[in-house]
Amino acid sequence: MGGKKSRDKGSRVERLLVDTLKKLGWVDVYRVPFSGMMAGFKADVVGHPHQGAPEIKIEVKARRDSFGLIYALADGHNNKRGVGSWDEKAGFFVSYSIGDLIDGAGSKELPFACTYTSKNDQRAIKAVLRMREWLGEASILAIKQDHKPFLYIRYYGD
Repeated sequence: MGGKKSRDKGSRVERLLVDTLKKLGWVDVYRVPFSGMMAGFKADVVGHPHQGAPEIKIEVKARRDSFGLIYALADGHNNKRGVGSWDEKAGFFVSYSIGDLIDGAGSKELPFACTYTSKNDQRAIKAVLRMREWLGEASILAIKQDHKPFLYIRYYGD
């Protein structure tokens, strides 16, 4: 478990995400207090993209610079619809827009304007897939690197 400085940073980034989602029109969005410290709390931020929409649970992770490869993957493909990867069992979709993940984007039918050829791309994909363990019961992982916008990841399949 991290120290006070780490907890404060996590709380600050979770509040920033709540404010961001409220500006996007989300309703009943809130930060779950002590979500990382107590059993029974399944996500850091919970809310509804619009009235009547199902509840979305979001796990939030903030780091100074350890998400660099994943940001580079998203930036390098310069694709407004995000970056996706699929295999026989599971896939993921990464986007700067959480709306892409909520509104059905990321389905296997969407064409992704990207190919994974560089070693850095392959390393970034492996890093994204390793992050699945952070999700728990949350459906979206929001990552934040210092001085960068939120990057949202949703996993599909197994």
